Amino acid sequence: MSAEKLNLLDRGIKIWNKYRAENIWYVEGFETVVIPVELQGVDLSKKNLQRVNFRECDLSGANLAGANLREAKLYKANLSNADLSGANLTKTNLSRAILTGANLRGAKFDRTNFSRTDLSNFDFSDTLLQGVNFTRAKLSNVNFARANLSQSKFIKADLCLVDFSKANLKGVNFKRANICQINLKGLKLNNSSFYGAELTEVDLNGVDLRGVNLSNINLYGYNLAGFNLSQTNLEKANLEKANLSNTNLSRARLNKANLKYSNLRGANLNKAKLSKANLEKANLSGANLNKANLSYTNLREAKLKQIEAIEAKFYQANLILTNLDRANLIGADLENANLDRANLKDSDLMGANLDKTNLRKANLIGANLFGADLNGVLFMDTIMPNGTVYR
Repeated sequence: MSAEKLNLLDRGIKIWNKYRAENIWYVEGFETVVIPVELQGVDLSKKNLQRVNFRECDLSGANLAGANLREAKLYKANLSNADLSGANLTKTNLSRAILTGANLRGAKFDRTNFSRTDLSNFDFSDTLLQGVNFTRAKLSNVNFARANLSQSKFIKADLCLVDFSKANLKGVNFKRANICQINLKGLKLNNSSFYGAELTEVDLNGVDLRGVNLSNINLYGYNLAGFNLSQTNLEKANLEKANLSNTNLSRARLNKANLKYSNLRGANLNKAKLSKANLEKANLSGANLNKANLSYTNLREAKLKQIEAIEAKFYQANLILTNLDRANLIGADLENANLDRANLKDSDLMGANLDKTNLRKANLIGANLFGADLNGVLFMDTIMPNGTVYR
C-alpha cells in the first residue's frame, strides 16, 4: 500500500470516501472498470472505520481486529486471510466479498450483508447473527451450532451439510433455499418461512412446524405421519405421495396444494383450507374434515370412507368415483359438486346442500337425505337410498 493512501485514511473517513468517489471508475472501451486499491497487509486494528468505502479493495492479510466497520462498504472486497476478529460488522456490506481464510471470531454481526458471499466451511457456532442477510450465499458445511439466527435471511442460499444444532431460527426466511442433508430436530422455527425451499435428505422428525410457512415447498414422498402441522401454511406445496396419516392439520392452509396419492388416513383437517387442492386418489379414510373448505378441490377417486365432514364445503368439488362410504356429511355444502359414480353408501347427508349436484350413477343405498336440499340435483341411473334405480 502506498504512503499516499495510508495518509488519506489517517486524515479521516470523509476524505478517504471523497477520494474513492472521485477515483473509483475508469472507462475501457465500452466497459466501466473499478480502479484497484491495494491495501494488502495494512494494520487498521481498532480503527474507527465507520461507513468507510472499501468497495473492491484488496485487503488480503489486513489486520482489522477490533475495528469499527459499522455500515462500511466492503462489496467485492478481497479479505482473504484478513483478521476481522472482534470487529464491529453491524450493517456492513460484505456482499460478494472474498473471505477465504479470514478470521471472524468474536466479530459483531447485526444485519450484516453476506449476500452472494462464499462462506463455506466457516465456524459461526455460538454467534449472534440476528437479522443477517445470507441471500444466495454459499454456506456448505457451515457450523451454526447454538447460533442466534433469528430474523436472518437465507433466500436462495446453498445450505448443504450445515450444522444448525440448537440454533435459534425464529422468524428466519429460507425462501427457495437449497437445503440438503440437514437435521432440524428440536429447533425453534416459530414464524420461519420455507416458501419454495428444496429439501433433500432433511430429517424433519420431531420438528415443531406449527405455524411455519411451508408454501410452495417440495415435500414429495415425505413421511410426516403424526406431525403437528396445525395452522401451518402449505399453500401450493407439493405433498404428492406424502404420508400424513394421523397428522394434525387443523386450520392448516392447503389451498392449491398437490396431495395426489397422499396418505391422510385419520388426519385432523378440522377447519383446514383446501380450496383448489389436488387430492386425486388420496386416502382420507377416517379423517376429520369438519368445517373444512374443499371448494373446487379435485377429489377424483379419493378414499373418503367414514370421514367426519360436518358442515364442510365441497362447492364445485370433483368427487367423481370417490368412496364416501359411511361418511358423515351432515350440513355439508355440496352445491354444484360432481359425484358422478361416487359411493355414498350409508352416508349421512342430513341437512346437506345438494343444490345442482351431479349424482349420476352414484350409489346412495342406505344414505340419509333427511332435510337435504335436493333442488336441481341430477339423478340419472342413481341407486337411491331404498335400492331403487332412478332413471
